[in-house]
Amino acid sequence: MLSGLSRSTRTIRIMLGFLVPVAYLSALYLYSLLPKFLKEPFSLGFAPLTFPLAVGVTATQKYTVYLDLVESKWVGLVTQIFFIQLIIATLVIGYVVYKTLEMLIYSLGETNTEAF
Repeated sequence: MLSGLSRSTRTIRIMLGFLVPVAYLSALYLYSLLPKFLKEPFSLGFAPLTFPLAVGVTATQKYTVYLDLVESKWVGLVTQIFFIQLIIATLVIGYVVYKTLEMLIYSLGETNTEAF
């Protein structure tokens, strides 16, 4: 039983050793594209940007908990990365929600004036 447990722990560490750097590289790529996207006029096409940001924050939070459980020396750094991701995701998601609501209110106002 214990050998199976250590084998699965080893497998988890190998998988995380591959997936975590890939996830952080993709997040960095997305962050590098954000200024370019935000210079463009707002459209509802920005909404899909929010999903990878939210998933990245959630994954980093779970990874931080895992690192804390295994008493890794990296937990402090990953916790800082988590808070940076959380701030960026909150700002971008808040911006997209605000602009979407603004578009909705504007379009509802146009619809009401056309009725008269």
